[in-house]
Amino acid sequence: MILKRIHKIIILCLIAVTTIVFTAYGTGLQQSRVFEIEAAFLVQFSKYITWPAHCFKTEKSPVIIGIIGRDPFGTKIDRVARGFKSGNRSVEIRRIKGDMSDAGKCHILYITSGKTGMMTKIKKELSGKPIVLVSDTDNFLNQGGIIKFFISGTKIRFNISLTNSRRIGLKISSKLLEVAKKVR
Repeated sequence: MILKRIHKIIILCLIAVTTIVFTAYGTGLQQSRVFEIEAAFLVQFSKYITWPAHCFKTEKSPVIIGIIGRDPFGTKIDRVARGFKSGNRSVEIRRIKGDMSDAGKCHILYITSGKTGMMTKIKKELSGKPIVLVSDTDNFLNQGGIIKFFISGTKIRFNISLTNSRRIGLKISSKLLEVAKKVR
């Protein structure tokens, strides 16, 4: 009798652990796909945004996409950017490791959810610089962000703050604005 109970408990524990592992594994794959799509969007955004001429040293200087915080994209964004052309420009990916002066050299800056608490510091450091700030955290556009990712059903969507982009001298193509879920 006691052995049967122990056996049942062991089987229930194994079922619970297996369920947890497969659920976590499935969620991990889903999250991986989210970041893969966001990486592709980040690189593609470079085709639909016009920066003031002074933002580039030459006509062939690369568009620099920076990532502040723990990089959720890994090699996915590097693969997407490799060989990609935004007009005459290549796209270069940089991981920002704390020195905000490096962030100021970017054209697009992805701020991970772990770093959005630093938005006041980031905005102060980058004040007035035409840098497209992108994140997936709530209230991001109200904090000065330009593009905010979110999940709608099974799709990755984004909202754009045209007000914030115009304030720093960026021009966003109507083609990108049409694809955005909401423009404000």
